Amino acid sequence: MTEENTNTEIVQPRSINEIIHLPYSELTDEEIGLVVEFRANAIARDEEHKARMQALNDAMKEKARMHAENAKKSQDLLESLTQHAINLFKEVS
Repeated sequence: MTEENTNTEIVQPRSINEIIHLPYSELTDEEIGLVVEFRANAIARDEEHKARMQALNDAMKEKARMHAENAKKSQDLLESLTQHAINLFKEVS
Protein backbone atom coordinates (compact mmCIF):
# COMPACT_ATOMS: atom_id res chain seq x y z
CA MET A 1 0.00 0.00 0.00
CA THR A 2 1.40 3.36 -0.97
CA GLU A 3 0.35 6.61 0.52
CA GLU A 4 0.19 9.58 -1.75
CA ASN A 5 0.88 12.99 -0.30
CA THR A 6 -0.88 15.66 -2.29
CA ASN A 7 -0.49 19.30 -1.49
CA THR A 8 -3.82 20.60 -2.64
CA GLU A 9 -4.47 23.97 -1.19
CA ILE A 10 -8.05 25.02 -0.75
CA VAL A 11 -8.33 28.69 -1.56
CA GLN A 12 -11.22 30.50 0.02
CA PRO A 13 -12.74 33.13 -2.24
CA ARG A 14 -12.06 36.68 -1.12
CA SER A 15 -15.02 38.78 -0.09
CA ILE A 16 -16.21 41.72 -2.15
CA ASN A 17 -15.00 43.99 0.67
CA GLU A 18 -11.47 42.68 0.15
CA ILE A 19 -11.43 42.99 -3.64
CA ILE A 20 -13.55 46.08 -4.37
CA HIS A 21 -10.65 48.52 -4.00
CA LEU A 22 -7.95 46.40 -5.60
CA PRO A 23 -6.79 47.11 -9.17
CA TYR A 24 -8.10 44.65 -11.75
CA SER A 25 -4.54 43.43 -12.37
CA GLU A 26 -4.58 41.86 -8.90
CA LEU A 27 -7.91 40.07 -9.42
CA THR A 28 -8.90 36.83 -11.06
CA ASP A 29 -11.41 36.88 -13.93
CA GLU A 30 -14.09 35.63 -11.52
CA GLU A 31 -13.30 38.40 -9.03
CA ILE A 32 -13.40 41.02 -11.79
CA GLY A 33 -16.85 39.75 -12.72
CA LEU A 34 -17.96 40.00 -9.08
CA VAL A 35 -16.67 43.58 -8.81
CA VAL A 36 -18.38 44.62 -12.04
CA GLU A 37 -21.64 42.98 -10.94
CA PHE A 38 -21.40 44.58 -7.48
CA ARG A 39 -20.85 48.04 -8.94
CA ALA A 40 -23.67 47.61 -11.48
CA ASN A 41 -26.04 46.53 -8.69
CA ALA A 42 -24.95 49.49 -6.56
CA ILE A 43 -25.68 51.90 -9.43
CA ALA A 44 -29.08 50.28 -10.00
CA ARG A 45 -29.94 50.53 -6.28
CA ASP A 46 -28.87 54.19 -6.26
CA GLU A 47 -31.08 54.95 -9.25
CA GLU A 48 -34.05 53.17 -7.66
CA HIS A 49 -33.48 55.08 -4.43
CA LYS A 50 -33.29 58.41 -6.27
CA ALA A 51 -36.53 57.62 -8.09
CA ARG A 52 -38.29 56.69 -4.82
CA MET A 53 -37.02 59.85 -3.13
CA GLN A 54 -38.18 61.99 -6.06
CA ALA A 55 -41.63 60.36 -5.95
CA LEU A 56 -41.87 61.01 -2.20
CA ASN A 57 -40.72 64.59 -2.69
CA ASP A 58 -43.29 65.14 -5.44
CA ALA A 59 -46.03 63.64 -3.24
CA MET A 60 -45.03 65.91 -0.34
CA LYS A 61 -45.12 68.97 -2.58
CA GLU A 62 -48.57 67.98 -3.86
CA LYS A 63 -49.85 67.50 -0.29
CA ALA A 64 -48.43 70.88 0.72
CA ARG A 65 -50.11 72.49 -2.30
CA MET A 66 -53.42 70.83 -1.41
CA HIS A 67 -53.14 71.91 2.24
CA ALA A 68 -52.39 75.48 1.18
CA GLU A 69 -55.38 75.43 -1.19
CA ASN A 70 -57.66 74.07 1.55
CA ALA A 71 -56.34 76.64 4.02
CA LYS A 72 -57.12 79.43 1.54
CA LYS A 73 -60.65 78.08 0.99
CA SER A 74 -61.18 77.84 4.76
CA GLN A 75 -59.90 81.39 5.25
CA ASP A 76 -62.20 82.68 2.50
CA LEU A 77 -65.17 80.85 4.03
CA LEU A 78 -64.37 82.22 7.49
CA GLU A 79 -64.14 85.75 6.13
CA SER A 80 -67.42 85.30 4.27
CA LEU A 81 -69.19 83.98 7.37
CA THR A 82 -67.71 86.73 9.52
CA GLN A 83 -68.87 89.36 7.03
CA HIS A 84 -72.33 87.77 6.97
CA ALA A 85 -72.50 87.86 10.75
CA ILE A 86 -71.46 91.53 10.80
CA ASN A 87 -74.11 92.39 8.17
CA LEU A 88 -76.80 90.55 10.15
CA PHE A 89 -75.75 92.32 13.33
CA LYS A 90 -75.96 95.70 11.53
CA GLU A 91 -79.46 94.85 10.22
CA VAL A 92 -80.69 93.85 13.66
CA SER A 93 -79.23 96.89 15.38
